[in-house]
Amino acid sequence: MEEKNDIFDHLKPRKTPIPDASYFESMAKSVIESQKAPIIPLYKRPVVWISAVAAIFIAGIMIVNFSTTSDINSDPLLALNDVSSDELYAYIDENIDDFETDLIVEALNESSVDEMNFIEPEPAEQIEVKAEKINPEPISFDEVDSKDILDYFNEEGIDSDEFEDDDSFI
Repeated sequence: MEEKNDIFDHLKPRKTPIPDASYFESMAKSVIESQKAPIIPLYKRPVVWISAVAAIFIAGIMIVNFSTTSDINSDPLLALNDVSSDELYAYIDENIDDFETDLIVEALNESSVDEMNFIEPEPAEQIEVKAEKINPEPISFDEVDSKDILDYFNEEGIDSDEFEDDDSFI
């Protein structure tokens, strides 16, 4: 076994080729040029044209809307003509607590008060009052004794000891 079978004995060494320095300089330039995005002028970009058209369209709609609605909304009485009187009365009836009294007084004038239909209360039934109830007999405490008073205190849950120290209770 003196002979070694080594693979390196069968291979012949060769020299690795190294490119010139000019190769790397030209390669860097070609990579940079291939990566550059093409420059498109601003007026040729479609985003600019689409946004300009949209802005003009929105401005036109706003001008048309403001010019037509300003005539109608300038007079609130014209807008109230579309609402029926029944709807107004129903709204006021439901929300009367939300209105301030001063505002209601300012809105009313003498002619509108004269035209109002006021609700008249129905006359109350006349109740006959007996003469006995007008002049009742004077109340006398002569018949009330201390036992009746103590029974009353017990029924009402009042402790009679609270009044023993008090001079006003005799």
